[in-house]
Amino acid sequence: MNELQHPEHNDNCLDQSILIARRDNELPADEVAQVEQHIATCGDCAANDRLITSGGSEVYTLFSALDPAPGEVPDPVTALAKLHTHLRETTPLKKSAPVLKALPAEKKSSFVWRQLRRNWVAAVAAAILLALVILPNASALADQFLSLFRVQQFQPVNIDPRDLSSHPLPGIQDFGTWQATANSLKLQDNLTQAQAQRLVTFPIALPAHLPQGLVHHPSFAVVKGGQLTFTFSAAKTHAYLVRNGHGNMSIPANLDGAKYSVSVAPGVEMSFDSRDKSFMVIEIPSPTIRATGSASLNELRDFMLSLPNLPPQLVAQLRQIDLNSGTMPIPVPPQFTAQHVTIHGAPGLLLADNTPIGGIVVWQTHGMIYALGGDIGNAAQLLTTANSLP
Repeated sequence: MNELQHPEHNDNCLDQSILIARRDNELPADEVAQVEQHIATCGDCAANDRLITSGGSEVYTLFSALDPAPGEVPDPVTALAKLHTHLRETTPLKKSAPVLKALPAEKKSSFVWRQLRRNWVAAVAAAILLALVILPNASALADQFLSLFRVQQFQPVNIDPRDLSSHPLPGIQDFGTWQATANSLKLQDNLTQAQAQRLVTFPIALPAHLPQGLVHHPSFAVVKGGQLTFTFSAAKTHAYLVRNGHGNMSIPANLDGAKYSVSVAPGVEMSFDSRDKSFMVIEIPSPTIRATGSASLNELRDFMLSLPNLPPQLVAQLRQIDLNSGTMPIPVPPQFTAQHVTIHGAPGLLLADNTPIGGIVVWQTHGMIYALGGDIGNAAQLLTTANSLP
């Protein structure tokens, strides 16, 4: 199968959360063997595995899902019966080693939220830089030697997984290298509220109200601040263009070696988990991005916008976002609904879905970014919790 085509999917295929867990070395050895055996015989899952392994952004990996093609989904009851019959005839199951199977919806969503919890700061940093370099209207930041952007508000950008399959977004790593200061974004968990408070520079705000089924006994974790610097590489960029059939595209000379840094202050995460639900509240000072050296953000942005094969609808949406206002685009897959909301008078964005996938509310006020969410898709409960923060 051509991995740039939208893969046909059916209920026998491995869930993306399982492929992500394999990529991140989080599966037990016996399950890894079963996954790899399945990938070796399933073209759809092999294509999905390649996309997950080489994808450019954790943001899309965590939230995008490909729907089955109409009319091509086998009867799940028949398929499951055949699978169980085959397993009984070939390998008797041991209670201590349950067979790998598709996770229930609640388990899938909890796994996704655990993955997001582990990577949220790094994902924010990478997403900020990737979003900025393909955004227009940056004239206010076009100084040749120093540009500064601070996240102030959020704008939904609709993402169609089929567009990303036929027009994959490049990863920022295709154009250069990341460097991080020592101990950047290191997680300190299992903290008390007092311990967490000593590690951040802002007063930690706890919600007075939680969604149904959760209790007010959070665990605390702090992600250390740090600085991540991206250095543009003409050689890596040319290699990317050659791989994609555009080796004759010219690269501005002043981009080679240009540096762009994302500064992140320490942030706190509060986990309000129950037996079958995951819910977290994140509070972090707004990250900033600076461009120093031989090329401005404008010049990097102009080059990125000139790249061939970017999804036209995505580019059109990004062109409507005003970078001067500090607007940060948030990717929204089809199964989510996005709406602008107001939290304590500040503009915010609500992403919600009534399936067990869940929802998120994110907003910025007084230089702080607040985000909360989990496998709870009830918009009213999410907004009530957000507005209960002091």
